[in-house]
Amino acid sequence: MKKLIKVFRNPLWAIKRIKQKYIVIPQYYRKNLSTLKILLTENGYDIEDYENIVLEFNSSSEIHDYVNQQFSETGINCTYPPDKHGWSSLLYYIIRKTKPKTIVETGCWYGNSSKIILAALHKNKTGRLFTIDLPALFETGGYYDENPYINKELRTSSLPQGKMPGFIVPDFLKERWQLIYGPTSEELPPLLEDQREIDIFLHDSLHSVENMNFEFNIAYKYLKKNGILASDNIDWNNVFNEFSENKKSFTYLAYYESELLKHNFGLIIKE
Repeated sequence: MKKLIKVFRNPLWAIKRIKQKYIVIPQYYRKNLSTLKILLTENGYDIEDYENIVLEFNSSSEIHDYVNQQFSETGINCTYPPDKHGWSSLLYYIIRKTKPKTIVETGCWYGNSSKIILAALHKNKTGRLFTIDLPALFETGGYYDENPYINKELRTSSLPQGKMPGFIVPDFLKERWQLIYGPTSEELPPLLEDQREIDIFLHDSLHSVENMNFEFNIAYKYLKKNGILASDNIDWNNVFNEFSENKKSFTYLAYYESELLKHNFGLIIKE
């Protein structure tokens, strides 16, 4: 009865659930879902250490105060620090523990993941982040979003007028950052060839089937052994699931039905 009432009160929610259950949107069932504890212990990390390192980031008031000020000034309803069980906290933890030398990220937008990565590199006192993104200004119409859960009319979104990608990243974190403007189809291949080997690749650009397949395949070639391929919004299509099954790699899936891991985020560790 409660669900029936919710359907009438929120028809968009009902449509989303129908798509998730009966149409082409992939489902990551519990048998495929590794818990945070399994992810950490099977890959040499310490579950108890996780809490301390995430607390380290959540206590970084200099970062969070700046981010919240930027969001407030642009009218964006978002606050920091993030949920300690969210993918951003996990990303921070992994970078602090593995101390990567080279990280490549596609898609920047506000700079949420860039800020997380750069904060961890800052603490590590080593490593660099290369980010590729389009200069999606308000005047140019912004990005076309491939989110299958919303109407096509709502899929074009833009940064706040006058803001460039990564505007929430504090200046003191930018010394280890190179932001490259352009499409990943043009900028990613030469960047990877120049670096020769990378430790972590994070996909968060256009989540189309074609683009995700392109980025995953080319980035995987340049990942070192035990390197990490990560992706946001893995539930928008089947690409991440099919790619991880093909590679037969250890996969961590954090998705909307998990009680602790609340984001549609995936990791593949290259064997």
